[in-house]
Amino acid sequence: MDVRLEHEQGQNRFLIDGTDLQIAPSVTRGDMFDIPAEQYVVEQADRNGRVAVLPPTAPDAAEAVGFYETAARNRGWRVKVVVDRAAGVEFLTT
Repeated sequence: MDVRLEHEQGQNRFLIDGTDLQIAPSVTRGDMFDIPAEQYVVEQADRNGRVAVLPPTAPDAAEAVGFYETAARNRGWRVKVVVDRAAGVEFLTT
């Protein structure tokens, strides 16, 4: 999610295509935890916004994205890992 788009253009709904995402061995659950717990707060992301994520095909990366979803939702962010683009659009528009 690019928080600058929220601030500069008023965009607060994002569909992230993570299907080709590869997670480096150095990426930990802590890194995925920091995004919603710290980065979104510091950057003053809009809590009314939504983020839909198409999951990676790589198992380790998919697990990390699933953890990100849980960490974000537990902190009040509207984030959802979706099965396909149509499900993502539905989540973003409802």
